[in-house]
Amino acid sequence: AAFVLLVPLLAGVLGTFDPRATSRALAAAAITVLVHAQVEMTMTRPGPAAWSWFVLAVAGAAAPTLVRPRARPVAAVALAVALAATIWIAARGVVPAWRQEARLREAAALVADPAGPRRLAAADRLRKAHAAMPTAVGPRRWAAEQVLAVRAESPAAYLREALAELRAEMQIAPRGAAATMAVSVLRELAAVTGETRHLDEAITLAEELVAADPQGLSAHRRLGDLLWDAERHADAAAVYRRALEIDDDSAFDPLKQLSAGERSRLESRVADAG
Repeated sequence: AAFVLLVPLLAGVLGTFDPRATSRALAAAAITVLVHAQVEMTMTRPGPAAWSWFVLAVAGAAAPTLVRPRARPVAAVALAVALAATIWIAARGVVPAWRQEARLREAAALVADPAGPRRLAAADRLRKAHAAMPTAVGPRRWAAEQVLAVRAESPAAYLREALAELRAEMQIAPRGAAATMAVSVLRELAAVTGETRHLDEAITLAEELVAADPQGLSAHRRLGDLLWDAERHADAAAVYRRALEIDDDSAFDPLKQLSAGERSRLESRVADAG
């Protein structure tokens, strides 16, 4: 909506200059953006993409052949629509975002003190932050982190509570960071309770993460470890071999590779599995 308001203002300013100079300047700007987009995800991010379209709109509006008196009623309707959209966005987006931000700040103030009760209070604020804007990814996962920080007091209960928080976020982002954390929580819950169903669920979720990221080294290593815990050594070895292949393929970027110790661990397990 702000861009719609800015276009006629900036177009009017540009209209006072030589059209040829304006066109050349905008062409140079467009070329710069396109070159930059080859090394950065310029046109896939909301901010840069919106600015790029804005420049195109200004370029069109600044062209003398497009400025006609009969276009003014259309512009007035467009402006009214833009203002209505602004009010709707403020009511449905900006206000909930402000409310969520307030709850997040309260949670941040609470976790400055690492005491258990304050951690749980912070988790409650984070749940309220999620309720203020349910489409946002993050608050429920952060609530799980606060719950996990005090799990030593009652491991199984707090692990289940953290898992509930993570599942809530997975409703929004099924293959995001919450899913990765849920795998770890399920694995720990299986170790604490001795219930194999938690390990089975962790394996299923880890398999989904591997399917979503077939070249993911961490995803394969995680799945291999879970299969090894479940004493499915042959299956684990197959996944470990794939992880080692991915590690070899990452030789051009050592920061993405396994550490020497971790690679040795995987190779040892593959050998043990026969």
